[in-house]
Amino acid sequence: MDQIYVGILGVVVLIGLIFMRVPVSYAMAAVGTAGLIYLYGPVSVLDFIPLEVYTHTSRFTFAALPLFF
Repeated sequence: MDQIYVGILGVVVLIGLIFMRVPVSYAMAAVGTAGLIYLYGPVSVLDFIPLEVYTHTSRFTFAALPLFF
């Protein structure tokens, strides 16, 4: 399946999950992960996700965020 069709299917599934009252963050994470696994394979996605999560959460600007809660 072409990447455009995977994207369109992902948006349709995302809207369906939102209408089923799934929290938006969980719906986006599930649809995004499923799309990446379909397009690139499970091995490369499982190598990519932890690195990307660490890259975004290890920024210095996020260090002060817990102080406000």
